[in-house]
Amino acid sequence: MVPEAGSDGRLRFDDIRTRTPRISRGPGALEYGREFEDVPVTEDRAIPGAAPLDYSLCGKHSPSATFFLEANRFAVWDLMRAIEEGRQPISNAGNARLALEMIYGVYAAHLSGSRASFPIEDREHPLGE
Repeated sequence: MVPEAGSDGRLRFDDIRTRTPRISRGPGALEYGREFEDVPVTEDRAIPGAAPLDYSLCGKHSPSATFFLEANRFAVWDLMRAIEEGRQPISNAGNARLALEMIYGVYAAHLSGSRASFPIEDREHPLGE
């Protein structure tokens, strides 16, 4: 998979099934021999009183199907808690808008040949007509 580059390094997922991100620290091209190291990720969330998941619901059991089943379960649980607690869920429209603006910013910066600043002033999609 192509690594995502940032000012402090590059992050990549070699295999979605293992869900292990790998990082190469420091800016610059990978051809200079920079090595990737595993970034340990642990799941410490728990849903109190929840029954174990039935992975047979995934159809063909695959690690990516397991990932999505678990992620969707936590999303629904957080939404239920958010309603009860009168707060926004972790995955909400505001965060989605910010993520989309960052994606637009990548295109806007490339097409203008300069850095994009946030919030983006031109609210039109950078690839639009």
